[in-house]
Amino acid sequence: MPSSKPSLLVVDASVILWAVIPGPIDTLPLFESWRESPLWAPDLWLPEVTSGIRSLAYGGYLDEREAKQAVEDVFLLGIQTFPADQALALRALTWAGRLQQRRAYDAFYVALAEQLNASFWSADKRLVNGLRALGVSWAHGVEEAK
Repeated sequence: MPSSKPSLLVVDASVILWAVIPGPIDTLPLFESWRESPLWAPDLWLPEVTSGIRSLAYGGYLDEREAKQAVEDVFLLGIQTFPADQALALRALTWAGRLQQRRAYDAFYVALAEQLNASFWSADKRLVNGLRALGVSWAHGVEEAK
């Protein structure tokens, strides 16, 4: 993948979550810098992000009003949803195996980035490091953008 700014980006749930929730990672500035690039995620992104927001509310990190606002805010980020199909599911299964993951959720984002020939961005350092260990040059951690 060329070193110039890619035309397509795939962002995972962690990047989306920390754009709408104040916390240890602030990814909202990344969305500003990506304004000209189409942002994609597989269709499981919304349930994943909503579940993350709910978990933070359940744990007392957010009140119900803040949780509802966060869900509303995710729709302002401009994420385009890619429907999961058999081909994507099979690629995700392969990636989950290569990454030695018990579940394939993260692998759907990786498989989509591969399918779209896009850069993949995550706030999950373990995931990005696992991809880099496999020689994946198009995987990026949010800390790279600083």
